[in-house]
Amino acid sequence: MKILLIFPGRGMMKENVLPLGIAYIGAYLKSRNHDVKICDMRIINFKDFKKILLDYSPECVGIHANTTNLKVGLKTAKFIKKKLPDCKVVCGGPHPTIAPKEVLKNKFVDVVVVGEGELTFLELVNKLETNEDISEVKGICYKKGKERIVTEPREYIQNLDILPFPTSILQLKDFLKKGPRFPVIPPSISMVVSRSCMYNCSFCQPTLRKIFGRKVRYRSVKNVIKEIKMLKRRYDIRTVFFFDDTLTVNRKWITKFCNEAIREKLKMNFICQSRVNTIDEELLKRMKRAGFYNIIFGIESGSMRILTRVLRKGATPEMNKKAMFLCKKLGLSVLANVMIGNPTEDENDIYLTYKLIKEFNPDLVYANITTPLPGTDLYDFCKKKRLFLVKNYNRSVYKQKIKLKHLNRTKLMKWKFKMQAFTFMPSKLIKPRYLKMTLKRWFAGIETRNFSMIVNDLIQGFENEGKRIIASLTPPLTYKRVMSTYRYLFGKNIGER
Repeated sequence: MKILLIFPGRGMMKENVLPLGIAYIGAYLKSRNHDVKICDMRIINFKDFKKILLDYSPECVGIHANTTNLKVGLKTAKFIKKKLPDCKVVCGGPHPTIAPKEVLKNKFVDVVVVGEGELTFLELVNKLETNEDISEVKGICYKKGKERIVTEPREYIQNLDILPFPTSILQLKDFLKKGPRFPVIPPSISMVVSRSCMYNCSFCQPTLRKIFGRKVRYRSVKNVIKEIKMLKRRYDIRTVFFFDDTLTVNRKWITKFCNEAIREKLKMNFICQSRVNTIDEELLKRMKRAGFYNIIFGIESGSMRILTRVLRKGATPEMNKKAMFLCKKLGLSVLANVMIGNPTEDENDIYLTYKLIKEFNPDLVYANITTPLPGTDLYDFCKKKRLFLVKNYNRSVYKQKIKLKHLNRTKLMKWKFKMQAFTFMPSKLIKPRYLKMTLKRWFAGIETRNFSMIVNDLIQGFENEGKRIIASLTPPLTYKRVMSTYRYLFGKNIGER
């Protein structure tokens, strides 16, 4: 069967973040003798997408949908049905898993895949190919007259090594043309080697468990090393960015991976997301020796009340401090993710976060305005309390989402820019490890003739230094005027890319 798998977007993505979800499904379908193409609309324009669709003329289209791209995903489904009326449109991903009947209300969507997609999609397309009844397929939501019927849940894949490498089906050269975000050293690739998360943060759960189950499952270390060696041999990949929710939660697995990376002399650079309560000095030393140079922590807040009573993070400000201190001591770069604009938060809570960031001065800080996603406990709490200001999540990263008594959008943006440092920042070059990390990235950019990446670093760096100075020195009213003037002159918010 001819199958086109789509990641919806607007052709504006500047980083090479792979569509690993549909790539895993596509590679698995291809290994079972289906004709599969991947189309990432984040890196192509609509004219190119239209040509791919009509030239390939698929019998079935699968569309990945999360909450933020659902609207454009459904518009894509409408266009497909208009051009290819007989084509079956299947929707899957986080949002369809949480709200399958809601998504299936759209007349241009035929079936929804609920949860993990590989086994379900394979059985579904096999049935569609032979015009068999799909009501017995586990893990889907389908239409029967005016009814929307959800079948029984699909069992999870226990041995992830049965899945082909997701990179095997992607045209990686198209992605490698995109310069990776700072501080990633090019050429780089993103990987996911585990599924699910054992923690209970209110902004993720129970959504994550509904998609991947409670148990955290890993690909074997041998399987992951094999893929990394293949990518290094074929594409001269120098950095692997692990997008797993918490790579270090299984100490036995991460220790074995580090030992194998050292033994195999991979000489690769690694970046991963971690939790402050899953690392210690011994593990960090081993990770650094294996090639890890940047660790991402979900610091979230410096307020104990917000961490425990609102976000259910399972960590404390003291744990956050200890983790950042250990990384600094060992010469590891830290990216701190923080959340502002949380339910019930006031300016004192945000000041505690700012104080924590200022005290430890992590190399990179990503200050996010809290976005409660459907299906999470945080979303249900905000809905119950009628706190929502934004109904449409599409392209609303700079909007305040939640009603707060003492904080408006202008104040939130001011705090955001006072803390944020998620691009190259010239003022941080006085720090030896930051200078070393930056030069390593730029020399790799020169070597791979990726000069635009270096130019973008410099432009964004000086722009973000400027916005931080403005946010620190100006009172809210003046700051609001500065923001308005910037939008008027450049047609976008400061820091928007």
